[in-house]
Amino acid sequence: MEYEPEDLLNKHISDICHPSDIVPVMRELKDATHTPSDGRQPQAINMLFRVRRKLSGYIWLESSGRLQVESGKGRKAMVLTGRDRTLPAFCWKALDDHGGLTDTEVWAKVSLDGLVLWVTGCVGDIFGGRTNDLVGKSIYSFMAGAEDGPPGPDGHSSSLAVEKAISTSAEGLPKRGATSVRHQLIGLDGRTREVTSNFFAAGSSSAGPITPSRESPTALDDDTGSNVSSFMEDLPFQILVQIKSTPTGIQKPKSAIVHPLTENVFEEMDTTRGTSWQYELHQLKIANRKLKDDIQALRTGQKSNKSSDVEDDGKRAKAKKRKANETGPQPTTDHPTPLHQQTPGFGLAPGRVFKTWS
Repeated sequence: MEYEPEDLLNKHISDICHPSDIVPVMRELKDATHTPSDGRQPQAINMLFRVRRKLSGYIWLESSGRLQVESGKGRKAMVLTGRDRTLPAFCWKALDDHGGLTDTEVWAKVSLDGLVLWVTGCVGDIFGGRTNDLVGKSIYSFMAGAEDGPPGPDGHSSSLAVEKAISTSAEGLPKRGATSVRHQLIGLDGRTREVTSNFFAAGSSSAGPITPSRESPTALDDDTGSNVSSFMEDLPFQILVQIKSTPTGIQKPKSAIVHPLTENVFEEMDTTRGTSWQYELHQLKIANRKLKDDIQALRTGQKSNKSSDVEDDGKRAKAKKRKANETGPQPTTDHPTPLHQQTPGFGLAPGRVFKTWS
């Protein structure tokens, strides 16, 4: 953080915390000051917020710890440890070039050895399990050969292709911003699924707009590439993978990216942003909840309309039947007199046409 210890002694946390993050930070600290009355340990504190370094701007600081209470004195203090967090960044152009977003997909962060470090919550459709069942496992263990680590020279072709994609992403040299591998994936439920894995080389979120590739800074067209800066040579690269189901039969059109293609996918985590990510996440939850309510209302309205149509059809059928019963049977067919009724003595003139009733 570029400070000497004496620079921070007797300073308030608001002196170094980003103004947009101080409210959630203080709320987190206040919630952690409640000492459990049943003898249990106080709840842990886990915070991610921006702090201002002494000379070179803001960084993301991940801070963890808990409340400490001096026995017999009742004095309380927070004991925290912190580390600098480099958050990922890549532009929407790279994602758009590799199929965009789909309804059935999983995002994960993997290490150079293919270890799953983080994964999104909805993994059941792809992996047939839960998030906790994936974190800490090797991505190769879900592929043919079920390796616990990177495959050897004679490993399965799919594992070798994934290993090459990870290596290319670690060097920050994927063409068009990512490396795609189509392969089979064996889920935790034993089912085999056809998937496409896109490995993205994600740089630092503080680097501003970024290009899809170091090798091809002109990969963007003139309209989108004029305001794009190249990757910094010393940026640490993180490897993010998008795993999505490979469609069979008639394929749906690629989803449209509504964001400017030169913007960072993780722009909400930019250190220079003037709002808090907690606030923006809360606003997104509210917006999504409203959308779900609107969709449910539309579906309910459609069901009501269908029910009304069925009821109307039923009423019309009943009215028609009631009218038929009131007026009696109606003649429906004209045909000649039956032959046996044309015999002498039957009393009917031959060749006459009579009405029949249904």
